[in-house]
Amino acid sequence: MLGRLCSTPNPTVTEADAKGELARVSASTREGLVAQIAKLSSRNEHAVARLPEGRFVRSFPRGGKIGAGQITGGLGDGHARRQSEDHLAAEAGVAPVTYQSEKSRGVGW
Repeated sequence: MLGRLCSTPNPTVTEADAKGELARVSASTREGLVAQIAKLSSRNEHAVARLPEGRFVRSFPRGGKIGAGQITGGLGDGHARRQSEDHLAAEAGVAPVTYQSEKSRGVGW
């Protein structure tokens, strides 16, 4: 597009004008994308909050609003097969794990 604008016979259109127009179009496009992302994030947050395990999943380390949706989506729809919150945490990969070497012992996530 820039090449086409610069090669037009209209001498009043300069390269700077063309670059300015491209920057305005780019900024406008980004604003629209940011607005759509905000809408989808809000819908995702509300959908996770309505699920039986939603509040619990949001409490996971690094769960957060978006992470909880990703974790819940990855776990699937097997609500009935999870016996407890501990079972859910283990399945989601956030159960504590004990690690040990000759010199140290600790628990991590």
